[in-house]
Parts: sequence; structure tokens; C-alpha cells
Amino acid sequence: MRRFLIFLLVVLLIANAAVIGAWFYRDDLQAAGVLPAADVPTRADFPEAALPAPGVEPDGEPAVPELLACVLVGAFEQRQPAVEASNRIAEQAGAASVLAESVAGEPDYIVFVVPAADATAKDLASALQAQDVSSFAIPSGERAGNVSVGVFGSQERAQAHQTRVAGLGHDARMATIERKRSVYRVRAQDVPPAALDDLPHEPCGDDGDEQPTATEDDAAPLADNPPAQ
Repeated sequence: MRRFLIFLLVVLLIANAAVIGAWFYRDDLQAAGVLPAADVPTRADFPEAALPAPGVEPDGEPAVPELLACVLVGAFEQRQPAVEASNRIAEQAGAASVLAESVAGEPDYIVFVVPAADATAKDLASALQAQDVSSFAIPSGERAGNVSVGVFGSQERAQAHQTRVAGLGHDARMATIERKRSVYRVRAQDVPPAALDDLPHEPCGDDGDEQPTATEDDAAPLADNPPAQ
């Protein structure tokens, strides 16, 4: 019995060695016809799916870009850049128009002198001019009856001039004059995002109808130096 088991073990070892050898040399054995050729799948087994062209949906329909319902583009400090942006957007959008908006600008500072109770604005203006201070009587507005001695774009310069005039013996005061300026925006509807490119923009109001205070045609030009009051 023991001899039979040893014989069986030797047979199994020889069989395993033959299988391992056949695996390593399977290509040569297949070429010699000892082993059957392997069933290798061909390209026909893996059909290639055509990719859709750029800008075309998988079903063949042209891709439609998502449109922005309403945007405000800008603001622009000058009218011409807004017009150019409007024309550029209008080439790809449903509608675009230029709007003008009045916004707060840099304030000016007026220095004025209040006449004494027994003096008129005209007499005070003459006295100031005699002291080499440019001045004129203010004819109307909230400071009517006083004398303007200068309007400045810098608060520091206005304060320095106020100190100088006060040093000449006058009741010199300073006040702020608020200024307005116009900026321009483009209001566009049904806009493809590509039409905006690098232009600064934001959505219209929640109701889609938000507009600046005036259209371009309605916006009146602002005076550079309105009369001081």
C-alpha cells in the first residue's frame, strides 16, 4: 500500500510539471498544433461608438446654450464703451440697450463768509476783494445773502482757505456740496453667456424689470462746475 501511494504521488508531480510547462510554452504548443488555438475576440466584437460633434447633442440636434434672462452690464464711465458693448451683445442676444444712471460723485467744498448784521453781501464782497480774496455775493439758494470765497475739490484745501479768511477778521464757514455724475450700463435680455465674455455684469432685479434711473436719451449732461450756493 505504501508503495502504491508513493507511485501515485510521483504521477501527480509529473502531471503538475507537465501542466506548468504547457502554460509557459502554450504559444509554441499552439503554433505546433499540440494545443488548440485560443478563441481571441476580434475588433468586430467591440463596435466603436461615434462621438457627437462639438456643439451637437448625442441625438444629433444642435446644442442650445443656456440663456441669461436679463443682465445689466457695466457700469462704464463713458458712453462710447457702453455703446460698443451693447452692439457686441446685440449680435448674439435678443435685445440690448444703453442706459444712463445718475450716481453720487466726489463732493466739492465751498468756503463762504456771513456778513455782519450791519453789512450787505455786496459790501462784504468788496471788502474781501480789497484784501486780495476772490469773492462774489451768492444771489440765491440756501446760502443766499452770503459771500462765496471759493469752491474746492479737496477738503483740506478748503479748510486751509477758511482759516486764512477767518484770520482776516471774517466769519468764514465751510460746507459740503454733493455732486452727481452719470455712468452707463447695458441692459440685455436672453443673452448667451459667451456674448458677455469678460464684461462685468450682474442679474437684473428679482422681477427682471430693474432699470437705472434714466435712459441714455433722457439723461441730461451734468455741469462740471455748477454755481456755488
